[in-house]
Amino acid sequence: MVFRIDRMVHPSVRLQCTQLAFSLLHKLIPLEPEGATFCKHLTVNSVRCSGDTRRAPFWQHSLRTRSEAAKRGRMFICFFGLILVSYVRSVHRYSEYLRTKFASIEEIEADIKELTACFGSPKRIFLQGADGFAADYDVLMKTAELLHKYVPSVESIGGYARIDNFYDKTEEQLRNLASVGYSNPYIGVESGDDVVLKRINKGYSAAQAREVLEKVDASGMPYVVNYLCGAGGRGYGLVNAQHTAQLYDGLHMTMVNASMLTVVPGTPLYRAMQKGLWEESTEMEKMEEIHELVRCLTNDTVFMNEHASNLFHVECRIPEKKDELLSYIRKFMESHDETQFRKYREQITHAFL
Repeated sequence: MVFRIDRMVHPSVRLQCTQLAFSLLHKLIPLEPEGATFCKHLTVNSVRCSGDTRRAPFWQHSLRTRSEAAKRGRMFICFFGLILVSYVRSVHRYSEYLRTKFASIEEIEADIKELTACFGSPKRIFLQGADGFAADYDVLMKTAELLHKYVPSVESIGGYARIDNFYDKTEEQLRNLASVGYSNPYIGVESGDDVVLKRINKGYSAAQAREVLEKVDASGMPYVVNYLCGAGGRGYGLVNAQHTAQLYDGLHMTMVNASMLTVVPGTPLYRAMQKGLWEESTEMEKMEEIHELVRCLTNDTVFMNEHASNLFHVECRIPEKKDELLSYIRKFMESHDETQFRKYREQITHAFL
């Protein structure tokens, strides 16, 4: 769920929206079994799986919990970073796909000027919109310049990104973006399997994704990669996990962030399912797929699945704690059944409508 707050909304209304959003999420997200000491119940800065307290996670300067964020009136998107509104403005129509219009530099500057009055002195900014890094290199650099000018507390800038956002940006340009604060964009790779990438219409192959990730890796910009569990459909999850782990092999991402597919009525994938062209994975299959992904990952990184679509939520340093994580996933599966998992998926589906 993305709760969009327009820059013309009064701060008191923003706070009410924030509190409502967080209360809904807390009601929807199930609790893990007691004793899972490395699990994160969507709380920032709780105990890390690695036990390494010397290196704080990159979101450490965000507020500690969602409830605390609500009390202070600060907006989060997927709870990691503060929203920079109107970076990308979108209009959704019932019969059309999302149409995107980029904000002008003047609009961006106007929004940035309002940040300190509404949100105090944020240290991390998360660019609003699902595709903030689609902006040209010059626009991104100017945005960083304006942020440092009007909000001197800012230390890092994140946002969501697609693989093709980086086609027109050289390694040197990415290095320059990193030097002015851009850090840990969430790159929606979603899969390393060409069959799955074609099915979900990502518009690139696994080989193209690898080329881009190697470029970002070489630039020194920290980044996060996303994985969409269940995108392969019934009977294809293990292969999808294996191919994705192969894609990520040898890379140096800050984190592998996993979410679970929720098929929402009215979407192209839902219509394909209704026509018998695609069959959704069972929830237990999705759990097996996550288990296989973790088993196959060779990276020295953090595995996290904080999104509300997930059946469980953990933050774990791998490979140090991989065995513990695999054991936890297996025990979680053994302590639940498909009916329980499916009930939660239906609740989440309703929340997305």
